Amino acid sequence: SDKELIVEIETENGNALASSFHNTQFENEIITIAAKKIFLKTAKENIPILHRIAANTGIAIFSIQNKRKLEDYFFKLTQHD
Repeated sequence: SDKELIVEIETENGNALASSFHNTQFENEIITIAAKKIFLKTAKENIPILHRIAANTGIAIFSIQNKRKLEDYFFKLTQHD
């Protein structure tokens, strides 16, 4: 569903980027922080806001991708036509 997407941000510094989300609507949506990636759970309509905040940090952003929730992906794989 578009209400619960997993968003992956590839960046030069995951920890610094994650810190930039403090005191924003995304602070509690962070799932995982890695050296070069952050994963968040958010709605599709929030992605432009997420992009704007990330771009304004001055930290290099290499990609922002939304992914299906794992449960949705598994359900699609197990459905038979």
